[in-house]
Amino acid sequence: MHGTRLVFSIAALPLAILVYATASTPAPVDLNSLRLTSNTDYVNSIDVNANQSVIVSADEHYTNTAAQLVQNIVPGASFRLVDDHYVGDNGVAHVYFRQTAHDIDIDNADFNVNVCSPLTLVEKSSPLQIGRDGQLLSFGHSFFTGASPSSYLDKPNLSSPVVALRGARDALQLPLIIDNVSTEAADGRNEYIFRKAAGAVSDPTAKLVYIVKPDGTLALTWRVEIDMYEHWLLTYIDAETTTVHGVVDYVADATYQV
Repeated sequence: MHGTRLVFSIAALPLAILVYATASTPAPVDLNSLRLTSNTDYVNSIDVNANQSVIVSADEHYTNTAAQLVQNIVPGASFRLVDDHYVGDNGVAHVYFRQTAHDIDIDNADFNVNVCSPLTLVEKSSPLQIGRDGQLLSFGHSFFTGASPSSYLDKPNLSSPVVALRGARDALQLPLIIDNVSTEAADGRNEYIFRKAAGAVSDPTAKLVYIVKPDGTLALTWRVEIDMYEHWLLTYIDAETTTVHGVVDYVADATYQV
């Protein structure tokens, strides 16, 4: 199910919210105390029309138009196109980008662009700006605009994914047994699957990502994903200090920050 996502946070990622018909496993930790925050800038069609600096070519494919806008608004930022871009019934294309640093995702840094797709017109009754194919309508983003961090390869004290898994389990007091756990490299870069972990719906995973902290700085973290029946959790463990920077519970449809 698609919808225009104008508020950017980790909780907005397009993952299903699941409820399992199984024994209850209540989280003993108050997840509300870990709520994440997100700073998002949004520009509507009126402001876009008034600001000529954000007008881009109408001759490009809508994904190229959107990418040009991102480069215009956040010069020098590195980012990737998220695969779930689509064109709605009204002919408006919705394009999503994820910011990266050293080819690693910044997990809560997103850019959403709404643009007329090729060969379509927005109906006059639409509350959006009327325009021809390729015309920008609105956008919003939570991109990081601070100084780029040094490469993670320069960090000698980078913790292992197993240490991160243990940190997530202990911090959230999860009934997860990892005495005999082993790691297996996944398809993605710096991404791992944990085998022989008992107590979860599926094998937990860990991926090295950045997150933007409330103070506007970046933290390199292990994003540990554990599906514990009624709580499908992402825990962001600092890759050097093992501090918990934030937790996402997909089942509760909430995002939390330490």
